[in-house]
Amino acid sequence: MPQFKTRNVIVHELTHFWQQLSFQSFENMKIEFIEGHAEYIAWLHDKDEQLKAVVQRKSEDKSHPYGTGFQKFKQLQIPFSKLFNKSYMQKVHNKYF
Repeated sequence: MPQFKTRNVIVHELTHFWQQLSFQSFENMKIEFIEGHAEYIAWLHDKDEQLKAVVQRKSEDKSHPYGTGFQKFKQLQIPFSKLFNKSYMQKVHNKYF
């Protein structure tokens, strides 16, 4: 696996780790929120790393739940500082997913 893809997967999976630690009702959260949040965080990492082809491909992904969840997060344009705020993200889940 190429190094950039490995980093992308690690960021995505670390986001899931944070989600499980942060949300008491993680098992009851919508899969589109869970995967969309992780994909969006990984996309922000890729964007910072200037991986244009990866960023473009992810921006065009329409698969469920990864692509559709990512598209919702991208449209919301949540500031990075709030993406790991438990109470804020719980509100996002309840309102948009």
